[in-house]
Amino acid sequence: MTEQKFSLYVHIPYCAKKCPYCDFNSYGIGLHPTRETLPEESYTEALLLELDYAAESPFWNGRRVATVFFGGGTPSIFSGNAIAKILQHVCDRFHPEPEWEVTLEANPGTIDETLGLEKLRAFRGAGVNRLSFGVQSFRAEKLHALGRIHSGDDAERAVHLAQEAGFANFNCDLIFGVRGETSLEWRTDLERMFRLSPPHLSAYSLTVEPGTEFGRLSRKGIQITCDEENQAELFEMTAKVASDNGYQQYEVSNFAKPGHECRHNLNYWSYGDYLGIGAGAHSFVSGDRANENGSCGTRWINTMGPGDYIQRVERDRHAEQRRETLTVDQARMEFLYATLRTVQGADLKDYQRRFGHAFVSDYRIPLTELAGQNVITISEERAVLTPRGLLFADEVISTLVRDG
Repeated sequence: MTEQKFSLYVHIPYCAKKCPYCDFNSYGIGLHPTRETLPEESYTEALLLELDYAAESPFWNGRRVATVFFGGGTPSIFSGNAIAKILQHVCDRFHPEPEWEVTLEANPGTIDETLGLEKLRAFRGAGVNRLSFGVQSFRAEKLHALGRIHSGDDAERAVHLAQEAGFANFNCDLIFGVRGETSLEWRTDLERMFRLSPPHLSAYSLTVEPGTEFGRLSRKGIQITCDEENQAELFEMTAKVASDNGYQQYEVSNFAKPGHECRHNLNYWSYGDYLGIGAGAHSFVSGDRANENGSCGTRWINTMGPGDYIQRVERDRHAEQRRETLTVDQARMEFLYATLRTVQGADLKDYQRRFGHAFVSDYRIPLTELAGQNVITISEERAVLTPRGLLFADEVISTLVRDG
């Protein structure tokens, strides 16, 4: 196992305000947090203890960390010193790749309060070499509908400050499909984004998740998103405008200039191993191949509440709440949902090595139907969704899983 790389996800669950579409494990604490609402020191110490525990595990001991991703919440709400302490601990306990990718999510709405040039430089000095800004839109009406706390000008200023601080690699998120959004309005968002020339763009279709504010409104009959036909039109526009501006689509929702693909997310989509630390963080070890007991990989999740997480780690050095050993059928399903989202598709030799069967044999019946619909192509080495297949990726993969 020592030669295998893995990714590290660090969850910082605090944010200024919980967005109405967000179903992540996050907790709004306002723009002016106190020590009581933002226990940075105790939470950071808990992360360090959990890293110590993980470093002793046979799952991770001696392995190289290829990528680190600080997600949330809004990780940029923490100080540069806290981020530096965590990254130094990772270096001390593990074996980082020489050119590792270290991403930190940031909210443009916190620029004035917590994320000025000095703090961005502190993140750079701590070892962060990639930022991810939750821009979502530049239009005031849409930002208000999404519950965001920044303006379009704030987003532009955040990008310019990041560049001034020395960040050459960064991502910007956009969301499309808000109720009533027109193709002209979405194109305007895209074109304003591309004028900023971010190396990477993530463009997500707005979805309504249970347990969110939008979920509650939807149950009352209030329409949140535009209809599926309009969603598809906006998705197709995204791919075309991105291509026209020199970006390559490498996953359903992700576009990058050559060489700027997110390596951390590529590890997820290639069914790679990852360690998650922090409140509610998930971890996964693929197990490489099915064993004689019919299992294929292990997944576990930490306790959700930040306060409970801190107490658990202080007591036990970990906060694992639930562990699951995947059956071969579960693993095959997750392998397909991960790999087929990318334009590279599923590696069929890897599939056979992991599961002991040929992909075409396992899914012969649905593949015949789907190939006839021009949504998937099969070669000797890979199964790849066509541009039309990517448009309906979830439906195509669900058909494979259900009928295979």
